[in-house]
Amino acid sequence: MTNQYDMCVDFETLCSIEDKLKMISYNLSLSTKQMVMALQSSQEYLSGNQFAKAKQTTLNCIEITGKTSNNITNALDYICKLKEIVDRYSMCGYNNGENA
Repeated sequence: MTNQYDMCVDFETLCSIEDKLKMISYNLSLSTKQMVMALQSSQEYLSGNQFAKAKQTTLNCIEITGKTSNNITNALDYICKLKEIVDRYSMCGYNNGENA
């Protein structure tokens, strides 16, 4: 007979969420690098106020990306701790009313 639990212990879902967050974090990092490279290359054809606005917009986007990356890092830390708890909890199931 299989163990039963009084809460969801879906470890695979946590792993799936973790993988998706890692992919988002990678894409954010890549896009930030591309924004910086695009800004640097725009110096060649933008001048004065145009470049200043492009630079400010890019810096604002990079700041938001940084905050988002920090939030993702915190979420990944939380998921790691949650996975440890779920793993420990999954060992505490009961079988026909008897402790496993």
